[in-house]
Formats: sequence, structure tokens, C-alpha cells
Amino acid sequence: MRKFYLTSLLGVFSIFSALAQLANWPLTSDGNPANVDVNVTAGVFKNGTGLNTLSFGTSGASCSGWTTNASPDTADYYQITIAPNAGYKVKITSISFGERRSLTGIREYQVRVSNVANFATYTTLATVPVPDDDLERDGTLTGLNIIVNNGETLYIRWYGYQTEGSTGTWRINDNTLALIGTVTPVNVNDNDSYASEPVSQVAADTISSVRTSANWAKKVFSFKINDAGTADGLPTLVSTLSIKNANTVNWLQVLKGAFIKVNGNNVSAADTTIGQGSINFSFNNGDLVVPNGGSVDVDLYVFLKDSGIVDGTA
Repeated sequence: MRKFYLTSLLGVFSIFSALAQLANWPLTSDGNPANVDVNVTAGVFKNGTGLNTLSFGTSGASCSGWTTNASPDTADYYQITIAPNAGYKVKITSISFGERRSLTGIREYQVRVSNVANFATYTTLATVPVPDDDLERDGTLTGLNIIVNNGETLYIRWYGYQTEGSTGTWRINDNTLALIGTVTPVNVNDNDSYASEPVSQVAADTISSVRTSANWAKKVFSFKINDAGTADGLPTLVSTLSIKNANTVNWLQVLKGAFIKVNGNNVSAADTTIGQGSINFSFNNGDLVVPNGGSVDVDLYVFLKDSGIVDGTA
């Protein structure tokens, strides 16, 4: 039985070997990675198009030109990438780095990751306020569980913003930037199928109170299911989908029903259970099939209760 749990970053997690450094970026003379695991490919450290010239030195890599806005500018970032070589997959458990602002530099930053180069969809790993000083700080993120499957690339970006001056700089410190995790070979005959981000995610929106029937259901979430075990010549037969709620809303109090469409077509579930923080679908054998070596696009639709609603719910 395949069972898919969807969270802010999608993946199916397996047993991995001991943790090790996957790659590091010294940043003292250029953006090239060093000490790269033989079974991964790591990309050059670079800056976004909204920033000024990226400088390297004995203290690390820095730029000016960060936005003064209260939220990130999509062109103001640092970026690295990592991808498993053919036949392997990667699990990242820690992103290590140190940073420092000048006295007129940024006052907040975000670390985001995505499986698509243009960050049309992404996950924010951290939002970090920066003190009004120019001291070096450790920004290391631990306890991560980011899966990069065979054939995928993970893009990691640092967005700085709320700069206090146009000449203010922000630096990633020398010899601090590294990715920690594991690399394991993929068994092409027995490989987990997995869920991943769509090409385009559904935009955040409200649901009208008149949407109280399946005919008026609203699409609220999208994802892909991928068959990864190509060498076995067999499709993935999905028996259960479990979609988890990423916020604190009690779905039992507001949702009357839910269903999915696969590649734009309705797929009937044998059973649908709406819980406080999840929606679970069960399917009869053969009703939801991912072709061998292929993928399907899945859309979640929901509609609201028209009675028995708890006051104050949203």
C-alpha cells in the first residue's frame, strides 16, 4: 500500500545512512563549492539580479543593494543548489551558515527552498530578525528533513530585506556555508513513488460561503504523484492519500466535503474522512493509477458546511 503525507515540502522518507557533509562553500575567492560528495552535484553560490556586484574575500561573500521593503524582493537573494547524481537521492538535515550585516544593512532575512528554478512554489524554512549591530551570527538550521529525489534539483535561497541604507551590505561568512545530510543509491526495481510540488500552486484565497455543494467546490491545493520505480515496468496503484493541514484551522468545523481530480478528471474515493487537521481518501485498487515512470497532477477541491457551523471559525 502506498500512503502519501503532504506537508509544506513534499516527499516520501526512507531509511538513510549516517549523516555527512554533502558540500560546503568557502566563499573566500569565488562561489564554487568544495568537498562535494561524489554522488551529488552542487551549484555555484550566486546573487539575484536585484543586487549589486557579489564580492568575495577572506571574510566571506557580500552584496549591497538589498531592498528597504518590509518583505522580500524576489530578485534580492543568495542562492546555492544541490542535486543527486543519476541513481541516487539526497536527504538534507541541516543547512549551516553564518552571517553578518553592516551597520546600514538588512534587518530581517528568510531562507526558502524550492524544486523549481523560478521559485513559483517554495517553502520558507526560517524568517529571522537581525539585530541592529554588525556582529557575526550563526544562522544554522537543524532538524530538517528535505528529500531531493533522483532527477530533482533543490534550490536554496537567502532573501535579505528591510535594509537601512542603499550601501548597506549583508554577508555570508567565510567557511560557514555547508549542507549536511545523506546520499543513498536508488533501487530502480523497488523505489518509493513520491509526491512533489506542482508547476503552479493554487494561490491563497478565501472561499465564499455559498460554496456548500460539490458542484460549487473550490480548488485549494495541487501536487504531483510520481512513479519512481521505472525499471520494474509497473505503475503505482494509490490506495490512500492523507492531506495534512498546515495551519490551526479545524477542518471538521468548516468543511462539508472534499474530493480530488487527477489530470483534470474526477476520481471517486471509496471513503473520504475529514478530520480536525487532515483529509483522508481511500481508493479501490486501480481507481488511482500513476503510470510506470510517469506522474499525475492531483487537485484537491473542498466545499463548506451550510449548517452546524461553530461561531468564530474561519
